[in-house]
Amino acid sequence: KRISPSVGSSSERSMRMKLQDLLVYNDILIQCHDYPDPDSIASGFGIYCFMKSHGKKVRLIYSGIHDIRKPNLLIMIERLGIPVEYMREQEYEPELLITADCVHGERNVTDFKAGTYAAIDHHVSSRNSSELYEIRPEYASCSSIIAVMLRESGFDYNSVPDLATALYY
Repeated sequence: KRISPSVGSSSERSMRMKLQDLLVYNDILIQCHDYPDPDSIASGFGIYCFMKSHGKKVRLIYSGIHDIRKPNLLIMIERLGIPVEYMREQEYEPELLITADCVHGERNVTDFKAGTYAAIDHHVSSRNSSELYEIRPEYASCSSIIAVMLRESGFDYNSVPDLATALYY
């Protein structure tokens, strides 16, 4: 199932990907871009909370040469209880790999294998190899897109105070 990217007005786009579209998968890996920033981590955390609330087996990961070292990011992860894991090499191949604030195939994200790919981002990419994707370049952050998608799915991110804080951060 291929969802067209959300570039241009809503009348130019035939369909938006919804988070519910991804619920057909049970084994899910959510990947932030390498050397993630707060936007990528908060976005991945939002998807993670949504999937966990639907009983999915899900992990939130990032990769790259080094693990996270920035003090402000380490504090964010610790204080908000974000279960992000450093995965230098792929440990297994999930049914679905969702990239948050990045697109599979771009230079800033390690190439992990999966049965199906999905991407949610606010950067336009010509290297998108994802089968499911939601690209909204009119948004300044991916976490804003995730907040809207969560609201549209009926998931109240304010019911998870740490998630609401992460998305705001």
